Amino acid sequence: MAHPLERERHEIGPPPTANVRLEIKDAIFADMTTADLLAELLRLPAEERAKIAAELLKSLDGEPEEGVEEAWDAEIKRRTAEVRAGTASTISLEEHEALMDQKWAARAKR
Repeated sequence: MAHPLERERHEIGPPPTANVRLEIKDAIFADMTTADLLAELLRLPAEERAKIAAELLKSLDGEPEEGVEEAWDAEIKRRTAEVRAGTASTISLEEHEALMDQKWAARAKR
């Protein structure tokens, strides 16, 4: 048996214009609940689900504030310069992992 979305796409046919594409989108999803849509999306391969998740999250973020990207670029350059100059306070990977283990253990006790 064909996948429900594939069957409906086949019955409707390919969209010749943007307006028809919108109608097709509405026709495909018109009878689907959010739970049905989620169930279908979860059947996709992990890579495709990750792309969809990223786009959904991006759609919730809104427009970035002016200058934020430049500020992060400057911060990254500043931190990199400190590490290269030897003035940054650093810890080893092992120390970091031990700290994270402690934090996770503390969270698990809550």
